[in-house]
Amino acid sequence: MDDPKLKWLTQTVCQLEALWEVVDKKIIPSIPRAKILFRIAIQGDRALRLLQRLNPDVLTANWKILHIGSPLPQEGGQSAMLQISKEVEDLLYPRFDKMA
Repeated sequence: MDDPKLKWLTQTVCQLEALWEVVDKKIIPSIPRAKILFRIAIQGDRALRLLQRLNPDVLTANWKILHIGSPLPQEGGQSAMLQISKEVEDLLYPRFDKMA
C-alpha cells in the first residue's frame, strides 16, 4: 500500500545476513515458575529463607523471586512468583498434583 516502504523493504531484506530460523515454540526450553501464597505479608529475601526452612528436602538455593504481589487486604497474605529449577518442578508436581 506504500510504494516507498515496499521499495525499501525489497532492497533491504535481500541484503540482510544471518536471518533467524523459525522454530517451533515447543522446542524452546521454558523456565519453570511457581506461584506461592504466603499467609503473611513477606519480603523477598525473607520469603526465600522461609521456603528453604520449610522445604529442607527441596533444592531452593537457585530459586529467584520474579514478583511479589501486594498484600491481600482481606486474607492478610501475599503471593509471590518464583523461578525454580526443572528438577524441583519434577519433584513438586507429583507431590501436590498441581503447580500454579
